[in-house]
Amino acid sequence: MEDTFEAKGKRKKLVAELRRKGISDEEVLRAIDTVPRHLFMDPAFLIHAYVDKAFPITSGQTISQPYTVAVQSSLLRVKKRDKILEIGTGRAIRLQSLPRWEQRSIPLSVTESFF
Repeated sequence: MEDTFEAKGKRKKLVAELRRKGISDEEVLRAIDTVPRHLFMDPAFLIHAYVDKAFPITSGQTISQPYTVAVQSSLLRVKKRDKILEIGTGRAIRLQSLPRWEQRSIPLSVTESFF
C-alpha cells in the first residue's frame, strides 16, 4: 500500500479537525499530517483511517483516536535529542506521531501478532 493523494487529503482534513478541537502544537500537527495512518491498518479500511476515532485492529487492540494521540504527544513536550521509551506500543503509531526531530524512540511491545 502507498501514501496516495486521497490519504494525504484525508490527513489534512484530520489536522484541521484537531485544530478545531483545540490542538495547537504545530510540531505535533505536522507529524500527524505526515504519518500515513492507513499503513497501520488493513487496506480495506482506508475510509476509516483518518476519522477521529479509535479503530479496532488485531488481537483485541485498537489504534488510538488521533485526538488522544495529539493531546498526549503535545503533553510530552519532546525536544531535540530526547529519548523516548514507550512500552506497550502495539503498532507504534503514537511514536510515529511525535515531532520528527533527532530524538531516539524505542517502542516495546509483547503482542506477537503485530510483528
